[in-house]
Amino acid sequence: MALKNENTNLLVINRGLMIIVFGLLALLSMMTYWLAKSMEARPIALPPDLRSGAIIQGNEVYPESVYTFAFAIFQQLNRWRENGTQDYAANIRTLRDYLTPRFRVWLEEDRNRRLTQGELTDRTRGIFIPSDVVFDQKRVRIVDNNVWIVDLEVELIETLEDEPVKKARILYPLRVVRFEVDWERNPWGLALDGFEAPGPRRLRDLLAAR
Repeated sequence: MALKNENTNLLVINRGLMIIVFGLLALLSMMTYWLAKSMEARPIALPPDLRSGAIIQGNEVYPESVYTFAFAIFQQLNRWRENGTQDYAANIRTLRDYLTPRFRVWLEEDRNRRLTQGELTDRTRGIFIPSDVVFDQKRVRIVDNNVWIVDLEVELIETLEDEPVKKARILYPLRVVRFEVDWERNPWGLALDGFEAPGPRRLRDLLAAR
């Protein structure tokens, strides 16, 4: 009888030890997961001039970075290499993670309107920063910590069958916002959100000036 009781006690103890072991393994797995998450890459914006030192915060975005982002994405969006009919739609799809949903809807409507009016077929397009335009912090208006207005002054060129049909200097007031999306899909953490009122403004018609 005593031997039976001892065996029962050993089974209870072993069962308790197994529960503890499995609990520790589960805790270790959770700690390993959170440690791996904490070591993932985090984008950090650096000010352009570090000669005097700087206090860097992980969530800070500098005007220079906002301006660079706005131009880089807007230029890709407006690059029709072969035919605006296909290229405009393809650019919207490719850059969807850098566009807010409402701006993406606006662009799709704009594409359909231009297609109906015959402004895309066999057209190429590109935008470039003129050589006399330099970055100035006044070109980035800070609305708050999550919203900026970039006054992007560019030269736009459109051709039809290799003949220029549009060449103008235009000011685009682009609205840029923080955008929560997977880091791998959008390492900037920013998105274009449309045009600030009153919208794009043609500064000079370069074809007429020739």
